[in-house]
Amino acid sequence: MEKNKSEKSNPVNREDLILQNPNALPIWHTIQIMELAKRLSECILAIEKYGDIPKIEEEMESIIHQLRRNAQFKIRVRTSKSNNDRISLLEKQAPPKDILNSAFKDLGKTNICEKESLERCLIYCLNLGYLCDPDNFLLATTTERIKILMMENLVIKKSCETLGYWTAKLEMMKQNKANVKPRTTKKEKHKEELKEWMKTMSRKECRLKAQKEFDVTDRAVLNYLKEIKDEETAFLRKKGDTA
Repeated sequence: MEKNKSEKSNPVNREDLILQNPNALPIWHTIQIMELAKRLSECILAIEKYGDIPKIEEEMESIIHQLRRNAQFKIRVRTSKSNNDRISLLEKQAPPKDILNSAFKDLGKTNICEKESLERCLIYCLNLGYLCDPDNFLLATTTERIKILMMENLVIKKSCETLGYWTAKLEMMKQNKANVKPRTTKKEKHKEELKEWMKTMSRKECRLKAQKEFDVTDRAVLNYLKEIKDEETAFLRKKGDTA
């Protein structure tokens, strides 16, 4: 039996939205920039939590849904204190000239291999979205408008490159984390066994037995023993501080 498709599952037709209201084209242009900012924000959160970055189709479904409901398009972002001055200009609704003079000054120095590049590109997009808003764009001089269009081209390219790099990097981080966990669990198990042996065996006997049963080098066993001693010392020190 064929299921009826819900309105939510229907594919988004961007062209229909514009054709029904051609005057919405400049607004749509701004929203596309803000969509990019939203993906950058989601990428930052995903890296912090080793989560998943929403697919472009999922992001667009959310944005289109807001537009059809005539809702104001909003995104939540979290930025470091070093970028507060750039955000404050937006909150103050500064003129285009002020934002152009400060918001993009380090764009050429942004290295996509550095995690901070995600937040930088997010800030660039937020400022660009503000400048490309029809009302703000009209306030700019001809020279400023040309600069805005130039910045748009550079920011979108840099942001897409950064997203591509960190999307792939995140998958590598997840894999590395998955590989490290079994090794860590195995090491902790070995240390627990060593602690039990040390109750009835000499240090030398423990080392020889561990090499054989764990199939590790003597250096690895010595590292286990050192970690056990350090943990015991830390525990006793903490116990003494709370006594």
